[in-house]
Amino acid sequence: MRDDQVCTYYMQAVEQAVRNCGDFDDADVAEVREELRDNCDNVIEKALDAGAVKLDSGALSTCLEGLSGLCFGDEMGDELRDSCQAGLAPNLSGGDPCYHSIECKEGSCDRDAENCPGKCVDFAGAGQACDVRDCGQDLYCKSEVCARMLDAGDHCQAWTDECEGQLRCIGPPDPGVCGPAKEAGASCLDDHECRDWQCVEGTCLQEEQRVGAGEKCSEVRACQRGLFCLTPHGSEDEDADGTCTASADPGDACPVGGYDFQWFWQGCAGSLCKAEPDAETGVCATTAPGDGCVEARIGRRGTSSCSDDQWCEDGKCVESDNSPRCRRP
Repeated sequence: MRDDQVCTYYMQAVEQAVRNCGDFDDADVAEVREELRDNCDNVIEKALDAGAVKLDSGALSTCLEGLSGLCFGDEMGDELRDSCQAGLAPNLSGGDPCYHSIECKEGSCDRDAENCPGKCVDFAGAGQACDVRDCGQDLYCKSEVCARMLDAGDHCQAWTDECEGQLRCIGPPDPGVCGPAKEAGASCLDDHECRDWQCVEGTCLQEEQRVGAGEKCSEVRACQRGLFCLTPHGSEDEDADGTCTASADPGDACPVGGYDFQWFWQGCAGSLCKAEPDAETGVCATTAPGDGCVEARIGRRGTSSCSDDQWCEDGKCVESDNSPRCRRP
């Protein structure tokens, strides 16, 4: 595999992984392809051309072969993750100018729209501040201070990144215990305990057990990925049946369903639905950097009212590491 072939082979593997999920049509595949192709062309390929990243074709081939056998978005095992990281090895040292963290050997790229290019800085160690620098290996950022990842059997809080590797926080959220994700059929208390992120009536479900577009759904009949359960507008019954409905794109109208909040996650892809109180429809909306934002977590994914190249941090949209505002020319 040559440098100029990386994005082609990468996109082929990603497309196969999307199709492996079984509930994405050609339009979904095209949307994922367009989004990831832009990142590959403008980040990975340019870094390879500049020598900021080195290609190990054998390791990357192993990575892409493994990726094409997964369902897109599923967690990778440690061995596959190591192959992917070795396949595109960073080649810049501390203090070198950089455009993305994949270019830095021993740390991350400290840069933003006003500081472009940035420079490679060391990862923060245990006990050091992580409000600016990223935490090092086997660490996570807790209250702006790097802390050790938790091992199996350690107490943890649900929906955090505290547990090491592929472990999940199992049990009551305050506290739970770090352990492996549960397989379909196992008893559960919340979605985050299950490998497929779906706990229904105390049992982990497989993706194939979810219902499709147009079918009736409820708390005990979950929709397939890419769909949400739209409940009747104004319904006060949390267990009321709804209909599995496709998500809308930013700028499109979104049905409010049974919710009366100004912002809510249902109905929008890559954004949130903004609606006036008591309205039956809203608009899928994002906000500009620096503007106020809200966020929600749905299964394995998080979403916010920020655009795709930003994240919501302390109520403000901030530029993510993939922001087009600072890219290698």
